[in-house]
Amino acid sequence: MRENMRVNYFSMVKFSCLMILLVYFIIGSEKSLQDISLECFFLALALTVTTLYEIVDSGKIGYLAVETALVILILILFPESGAGFYLIPFVALDIAFYFKWPLSLGALAFAGVFFNQFDHSAAYLVYCLFISVIYFQNHVMIKQYREKVENYEMEEYRLKDSLSDRDMLFKKKLEKNSLHFKNQMLEERARISQVLHDKLGHSINGSVYQLEACKVLMDSKPEESTRIIQAVIDTLRESMNEIRSILRSENRTGKSSPAAAQWLM
Repeated sequence: MRENMRVNYFSMVKFSCLMILLVYFIIGSEKSLQDISLECFFLALALTVTTLYEIVDSGKIGYLAVETALVILILILFPESGAGFYLIPFVALDIAFYFKWPLSLGALAFAGVFFNQFDHSAAYLVYCLFISVIYFQNHVMIKQYREKVENYEMEEYRLKDSLSDRDMLFKKKLEKNSLHFKNQMLEERARISQVLHDKLGHSINGSVYQLEACKVLMDSKPEESTRIIQAVIDTLRESMNEIRSILRSENRTGKSSPAAAQWLM
């Protein structure tokens, strides 16, 4: 409800001004209500059309044409009452703002001053000035304010969409990097496992055979057994040194993991 009033407030202001004008004309007329009934009918019809012109979104040119024709008809049929002159500012300003004429042509609202033959021309001039002010306020100042607000809202939506897109892109990159890191970890483990298999596997396997032989020769040939045991120790020590050398090389290139670095200790 409040939103509708905010959007259509100018229509209500315009309707109120025209209604006051109609009531003022009826009260101030020296003729009977029956004598001015036809003129009141045309005034009420002009009031309805000019109000609908502000409310509708399509077909405005048709309402504007009917509004203009009604005002001209009232001026022609009832020139003595002067009521039609009070409709001239509305029609002139509606035409000027509909066709987006320069603001200087808004002076057409005061056109009735040059044709008004009544004594209250000063009041009529103030009336035209008042109508011009409310039109200028709605079609220039408030319109520019609404356009700025709409631009700010569009910019806000654009920034929100941009942040949302960046957030999604960041999440995708994070998932991609996480998957890439996991693959690197698996590759590193496979590489270290292969290194351990190649370097330690053969050494341990050969050492087992030598120790088995040492077990057999321990009683009959103790010196030979001692030599074999020392050879096994040297072989295993050499293999460990090779593994540490490989892990140091991996650590310098930044490829080794914390678990692999324990071999360096």
